[in-house]
Amino acid sequence: MSKVKILSEQITNLIAAGEVVERPASIVKELIENSLDAGATRIRVNIQSGGRKLVQVTDNGCGMDQEDAEMCLKPHATSKISCEEDVERIKTMGFRGEAIPSIAAVTHFSLLTRLHSSKVGTEVVVKGGKVERVSEAGSAPGTTVTAKNLFFNMPVRKKFLRTQQTESIHIQNVVQQQALANPNVAFELIMDGKQAFKVAVSDVTTRVTMLLGKSFMQEMIFTDYEESEIRVQGFIAKPGISRSTRKEQQFFINGRPVVADTLYYAVRDGYFTLVQKGRYSPVILFLEMHSGLVDVNVHPQKREVRFRKNSLISAVVVNAIKDGLQKYQLSQYEKRSDQFLTAPHAETPVIRPGFSKLTGDDIGLKAPVAREPLSTPNVEQVNPHLSNDASPKPENPPVMIDPDLAEVIRAAESILNPIDLPNMPSQVNGDIALELKPTNPIEAVAPDFEKSTEAYLDAFDLPEAVAPNFTAQAELFENQKQINLFADLKVIGSFGKSYILAEGADGLVMIDHNAAHRRIIYEQILAHSKNKENYSQPLLLPITLELTSHDRLVMSQNEKHFNQIGFTIEEFGGNTYMVSAIPAHLPQENIVGLLQQILDDLSQSSMSKSTKVNAVNLAKITSKFATPFGYELKALEIRKLLDDLAKTEMPYTCPDGQATMVNYSFSDIRRRFGNKR
Repeated sequence: MSKVKILSEQITNLIAAGEVVERPASIVKELIENSLDAGATRIRVNIQSGGRKLVQVTDNGCGMDQEDAEMCLKPHATSKISCEEDVERIKTMGFRGEAIPSIAAVTHFSLLTRLHSSKVGTEVVVKGGKVERVSEAGSAPGTTVTAKNLFFNMPVRKKFLRTQQTESIHIQNVVQQQALANPNVAFELIMDGKQAFKVAVSDVTTRVTMLLGKSFMQEMIFTDYEESEIRVQGFIAKPGISRSTRKEQQFFINGRPVVADTLYYAVRDGYFTLVQKGRYSPVILFLEMHSGLVDVNVHPQKREVRFRKNSLISAVVVNAIKDGLQKYQLSQYEKRSDQFLTAPHAETPVIRPGFSKLTGDDIGLKAPVAREPLSTPNVEQVNPHLSNDASPKPENPPVMIDPDLAEVIRAAESILNPIDLPNMPSQVNGDIALELKPTNPIEAVAPDFEKSTEAYLDAFDLPEAVAPNFTAQAELFENQKQINLFADLKVIGSFGKSYILAEGADGLVMIDHNAAHRRIIYEQILAHSKNKENYSQPLLLPITLELTSHDRLVMSQNEKHFNQIGFTIEEFGGNTYMVSAIPAHLPQENIVGLLQQILDDLSQSSMSKSTKVNAVNLAKITSKFATPFGYELKALEIRKLLDDLAKTEMPYTCPDGQATMVNYSFSDIRRRFGNKR
């Protein structure tokens, strides 16, 4: 008996469904492509629970009659190819013919369609791949496909679906990509009864602006380049603009969103030294080429494409990017030249005959006012209190000091001025000296400016004295012991603008100030979040943040976590948010870029089923944007950083486990120099 058997139609449909229907976003993609091939100019997508409960796509395309409505449910049934040559020149969005029967095999499926020339439509109801009913029904011209309860008959596959948030993000990305690729088609996306976005028919520039925001377009350059019958149009990032992920690198070939390593590498080579390693420049490129140069049928979901001439495609894309960047630089140069030429210049005065030189009146200038010579001030002018004359002295005019000199003076004062005020004699009225003793011996262990000042005031007999808190003093003692560990460090200076060099009891200590600052911010955010304390620094002027539909979904789903750690972000309408406060100690430079990178990291976290986005993870992500590498700290900033680091629970590592400091012992250093002493 033969062991080889032909599988039944139901099993083959399930196998095909495993290849085509990976997740709800796969269904949305296939149905939108069918609508586009049907000539639709309006497409409406409605989903519920991330597509698990409902995926519905409605269009105003050509529609089908009853015969075609039944035939499209058969495996490998398609109207898009008719001969072998058509396979080599795909001009439609797809032809495999497996999408509709595969979707119907794993959902509660219904198809409602009507030709524009017909008065009545057709409804086909399918459950688990079996046709249950075919009947006439009232319908608007076009097609509506409804798929409910995905994988109801395949519970194992259902367990592999991600969270509702993750599946919603994938669906939103699919619809947004199709909307970018087809600006001549109106799109509407409704998620759980709320409109995610709606775009009307427009040109490419308007469509990109509507979906990705004005702020995104302000960072982009338009490019239009053609070579070897390959045309590249679209938008590339200005020099210096980059992202931490490839999320904003999008490519479209002949109106189809595609993924290809050749294009990613071409963008990298096009920017070359303009983008640092690990960063990616946003691009939105539309390529038009002969259909024979690209194979879109290598992947069951038509996600990836292959080129028959990789080197040619790559070279054209690289040249398109370089051409766009060169034209941008030239336009900037011309703009600066125009500003220089149109700027008002002082007219060159003409020397009149008979004059050997110009005077101030000749060029319309007043003669300079003569300055009196500076006299040496006497002692009484420097310090009026040393004079025996009781008559009031006129106030001295303010003395202007060079800013650099002022910085040196302040640094010197911080070193020379006594910090431990209670241990220093104070002079009152010039002749009475009081020796002040510390009121609390614990504070004498590690002097602190604010607490020393309080001790100084407590030395006097002030009313309404407050009883000491011995519990708080004990906690302070434990904390001060830890501070002493860092207070013993003798700071030498900074190294490479990223590290602090200090001399410790056991040798040389090198501190990564970025990692240290990350640990400080991380623990401060969590501490204030746990105690529900306000940990925000309000911005002088609120900042407007324009997000893409994808990022707006991430923001709305994590808004409470943002507010919990110190951000104040409010929805301003549409895809626009207003930022009025950020966590304390975060740099206020480039807040829009900071939040954009946080949202990128949140998107990556939400894609992982094992990663739960909460205040702890958000604090960890936010701490990445501490003092950047290459920022040289000043002396006072170094001491403040070390004091704050000493107060943390784990001062020796950053939130990611990276070491904040490395110790090189004296013995190791001697050994390196060959010194055996």
